[in-house]
Amino acid sequence: MAWVTPRTWVSGELGTAAAMNTVRDNFMNIGFVYTRIDVAAASLFTNGWHNQGLPPVATIIRNGNWVYVTGQISGGSFGLSAFQVPIGYRPGRHLIFGAWSESSLGVEQLGDFRVNQDGTVIPNTGDNTSICFSFFYNVL
Repeated sequence: MAWVTPRTWVSGELGTAAAMNTVRDNFMNIGFVYTRIDVAAASLFTNGWHNQGLPPVATIIRNGNWVYVTGQISGGSFGLSAFQVPIGYRPGRHLIFGAWSESSLGVEQLGDFRVNQDGTVIPNTGDNTSICFSFFYNVL
């Protein structure tokens, strides 16, 4: 998609459409082309887990050999799969990542997620009122 109007992200700095198209093309030329999957449909979640918060969907992005998974979910059972990463996005080994969670009383605590070789994403610990995650891994 080409930029057709000037954009600004920094106060006082205005990028032209041509400049932004050049930046986009340079990123694409060095491999920053990605695919994105939004785990939006309730049918994609399992074991009582569902989306919560912003961004409004759990998101899986693949950029080259890197996969980035981010989102905020709630309501499910710990130790059981929340959703499954599709083939082509799955890690070559079992991985464990930290997560942040908050109870309905506002008590914050650390939690963790496991991503299995079969693509299942499993929240292990935390508080299921709200658990926020953001992690990335390499698929080879």
